[in-house]
Amino acid sequence: YEPCQLKYTVPSSIHTYTPDWKVGTILYESKGKLTAADRKKILHVLSSNPTIDIRIIFQNSAVKIRKGSPTSYGDWATKNGIEWVDFKDKKKLQKWLKIKS
Repeated sequence: YEPCQLKYTVPSSIHTYTPDWKVGTILYESKGKLTAADRKKILHVLSSNPTIDIRIIFQNSAVKIRKGSPTSYGDWATKNGIEWVDFKDKKKLQKWLKIKS
């Protein structure tokens, strides 16, 4: 019964990513909820396209990535080297989007 183990490779698959906005060369993603699938996708997009600049606008950056986790959305983005802003930070948001107040 189960005499050995064999290694195998799952073929890679190609996916596409459509950002919410683009201003100049910067891509913006807005998130109210940042699911595990969203986090995984963003990291895959960044690793596959190392020269792009993706920034995230969070509805509430203090929300935890899952119940009981000490990690907030903002913490996760910072840990992964992703620039982000909380929607409540109007000054930074205006600066990012180059909007004059």
